[in-house]
This record gives sequence, C-alpha cells and structure tokens, in this order.
Amino acid sequence: MGNGAFYEYIKYNTFKEYNKAELKKEHYKVVIVMGGFSSINKGTRQLRYVEDRADRLWEAVRLYKTGIIDYILITGDGATIIDDNGKCTSDKFLDYMSDLGIDRSAFILEQNARNTAQNAEFTVRILQDKQIKTEDCLLITSVEHIERSLMCFENEGYKLDWYAVNLYDRPSHFSHRSLYPSWEVMVKWQRLFNEWIGRVDYNIIGYI
Repeated sequence: MGNGAFYEYIKYNTFKEYNKAELKKEHYKVVIVMGGFSSINKGTRQLRYVEDRADRLWEAVRLYKTGIIDYILITGDGATIIDDNGKCTSDKFLDYMSDLGIDRSAFILEQNARNTAQNAEFTVRILQDKQIKTEDCLLITSVEHIERSLMCFENEGYKLDWYAVNLYDRPSHFSHRSLYPSWEVMVKWQRLFNEWIGRVDYNIIGYI
C-alpha cells in the first residue's frame, strides 16, 4: 500500500476509460459542475480550493469563455451552498466571478445537495423546470468521480455527455526508489477507496 508505482498503476487502470478530456459536440447549453471544489474565505472574500479540484470550475469557465457552453450550473459546492443555519456565500462567489469578467447571469446555482446522489436529483429538477434536455448538458468533475456521477444522473433519467478533469498521467517511470514505501502514498488510497466503497453503497441504497 505504500508503494508509489503500484498505486499509480492501479489508479490509472481503474479510471482509464474516463481519463480523457474530449467533447462529443461543439456546443452545449449547460455545463454541470459537481461541487466540493471550493469555499469562500469570509474575511478576504477569496475563493479557497479543496485538494486539487479547482479545475472543475476553471475548465467550465474556459468552456464558457470559448462559447462552447451558455451556462455554468454548480451543484452542491461549499462556496454557494445554503448551510444548516440558512447562511450562504453565493453572493460573494458571484461577485468574485464578476471581478474576473464572468457575468453573474452565466451561473445557475443548485444550493442544497450534500452528496453525489443529491447533486443529480436536485440538478435534474432545475433542468426540468428550465426545460433543458439531457442532450444539451455536459457534466464536469474529477476523473475518479465521473462514473458514479453519470450513474446517479442516469438514475434520474438524464444520460449525460462528460468532460473529465484532474486527469492522471500514464505510469512510465520506474527506478529503485519506486520500491520505497511511503506514508504519503498510503494516504492517497483514500480517494480510490472513496469511489469503490461509494459505488457499492450507492448500489445497495438504490442511488445507481
């Protein structure tokens, strides 16, 4: 478990099917960005990012800026969610985006989801209210999160095109140092276990 080369091999091959950033169409009406990538520093009003998930947001912004999508729908993110006390920092998030040249009207916010299944359920309600069809939507999330997210949306009746971020490099380098055990590598396994266990759990509950 502490062998970095072994971990990289397993990680790459587990998500190899989704380890690419390709678009099936030239234009989508909405990009759905799975939350969990940021929160707002209330003192400085700056965005702060969770682990290495910031590219979920910034790839969506790039697609918006290049005219590939019309709207950015963010679901269940810490910067825009309504917390248990009824408070929310969505205005600060939208102001921050506006300062960067992305108009507030570009965003659609789903502010109640607390997990991937709710991301799909609550987002689909918004899409249906706005009469946005499945073929007009693109899903963005981290590569290891793509499959479970797609299955949750399909369970709600939306079969989505997808665009993966935080892609993995193909394992290529091996030396005697690759055999050294590392506590840092052991910690990294949590991301894989989160998806493996989450998939089993969601199957049992009926979310996918």
